[in-house]
Amino acid sequence: MNIDNYLKNLETIVNIDSGSECRDGIDEIIAFFQNLYTGFITEVGNKDKSNPYLIIKNRESDDIDFLFVGHLDTVFPKGTATSRPFTIKENRAYGAGVIDMKSGCLMIHEIVSKLKDSDKNICVIYNSDEEIGSECSHDIIYEMGKKSKYAFVFEPARKNGNMVKERKGILHCKVSFKGKTAHAGVNPQDGISANVEAAYWALELSKLSDLVNNNSLNIGIINGGTALNVVPDYASISFEARSFDINFFEKVKAKVEDLIKNPHLKDIKVEIVDSSQSTPLFVNENTKKLIEIYDKVKKEMSINCDWESTGGGSDANILGGLNVAVVDGAGPVGGELHSEREYLEIDSIVQRYNLSKKVIDSLL
Repeated sequence: MNIDNYLKNLETIVNIDSGSECRDGIDEIIAFFQNLYTGFITEVGNKDKSNPYLIIKNRESDDIDFLFVGHLDTVFPKGTATSRPFTIKENRAYGAGVIDMKSGCLMIHEIVSKLKDSDKNICVIYNSDEEIGSECSHDIIYEMGKKSKYAFVFEPARKNGNMVKERKGILHCKVSFKGKTAHAGVNPQDGISANVEAAYWALELSKLSDLVNNNSLNIGIINGGTALNVVPDYASISFEARSFDINFFEKVKAKVEDLIKNPHLKDIKVEIVDSSQSTPLFVNENTKKLIEIYDKVKKEMSINCDWESTGGGSDANILGGLNVAVVDGAGPVGGELHSEREYLEIDSIVQRYNLSKKVIDSLL
C-alpha cells in the first residue's frame, strides 16, 4: 500500500465533520468513498433518511465470501474538524474520528481494491449511524451477514494492539411512571408519587447486576418532579443492561414484567416508552477457525498481540447471532476514542493492512 496516499486521504476525510447528525458531511464522505471504489458497483441506501449507508460490491451475487463493515460517523459535533483538524506529531495522527474509525474505513478500501478481480464475492458496507445505534443500517448489515462466509469489522485495535473476539450485547429501556399530583404539605395522602415508584424500580433492577459474571445493569437517567412541595405525577428511568449471555437479558425483561404487575404504589401507571436490544458477539465455530488463521499469520509476522472481550458494542454485534465467521478490531492501533486526545499509531497502518491481507489471501 502507498502510505503517503493513505495519509493524504485520511487527512481529507478527518477534516470533514461527520458526526451522526452532520448530514452534509456524511454525504460528502460517502461521495468521497464512491469515487475511491472505481470499477465497483456502488449504491447509496437510505438516501431519504437521516443516516444513509454506502454498499460496494465487485459483482452482483446472492452469496458473499467476504463482508467488510465500517462506520463513517463520529461522536463529534459540527465545527470539530475546523477547531481540531488532522495533525501528525511524531508517530501519531490526531483528529476527530482518526482512529474511530476513518482509518479503518480507508484500510478496507486498501484491501478490497486488491480483490476486485478475484473470483470471490466482496461486499463493503459503510454506515453513518453506528455511534447512535445503527438503527438505519441494522437491517442491511444483518441481511448481508446472513449471506456471508467471513466478516471483517475494521474498528480499531486496542491500545495494546489486541483485536476483539467478543462484545457484550446491550439492552436499553426507558420506563415512564404516571402518578397523581397533590400538595406535599396540605394533602400528601391524595398524591401518588411517580418518583417513589421510579426509585423502587431503580433499586429492584439494580439487584440484577452481577459483575462477577460480567452481567451489568446501570440506571443511567432518572427524571421526575417539579417542586419540593408537589407530589410528582410523572417520572422516568432509563437503564441499560450489558452481558455476553442472552439469558441475562431475558432475566431483566422478566423482572420488568414483574414490576409492572406488582407495583410498589397502588394505582401507579407504568409504560415502557422505548426498548431495544443488540445481540452479543461471541466466538462460534467458524469464528474460532478464522481466529486460528489470524494467530498463525501473526506468528509468521512476529506480531505480538492477543484477543479481547469487551463490554463496548459495535456493528459486529449485529452479526453475532449468525453463522458467519466474524473478527472485530481489525483496523489500525490507536486510543482515546471519543475524546479530543484520540490518536492513531501511524506505524500500525501497514502492519495491520498486511496482517488482514495475508489472512484473506490464505482464504482465497
